[in-house]
Amino acid sequence: MSNDVKNEKQVFRVDKFKVPAAALAEFAQRAHASHRWLRALPGFVEDRLLGSPGEDGRTNVVTVVVWKDAAAFNAAKAAMQKHYREMGYDPGEILKRLGIEADMAAYIELAS
Repeated sequence: MSNDVKNEKQVFRVDKFKVPAAALAEFAQRAHASHRWLRALPGFVEDRLLGSPGEDGRTNVVTVVVWKDAAAFNAAKAAMQKHYREMGYDPGEILKRLGIEADMAAYIELAS
């Protein structure tokens, strides 16, 4: 999500990827490392890294990270961007290099 989220409900960051077989090991290693780092941030609630066989030898991967509220999500997003800059890591470049399709967004629970 390009803009900051504004709400007091939990925020669910849900990222969906189509990962070629040749890229799966590197992608999974990077995803697990990112999740370990995120777990230490204030407002972290829980996370999941899920996979399912897809078409054409690709694996469908879904990552979910739940944040206590919008303030925690926005702070985590800023911290992660800073962390990546300090490491010289460009996630967009990695996705492109590995041939991974991505759909990433933040969600909140809809009122019933």
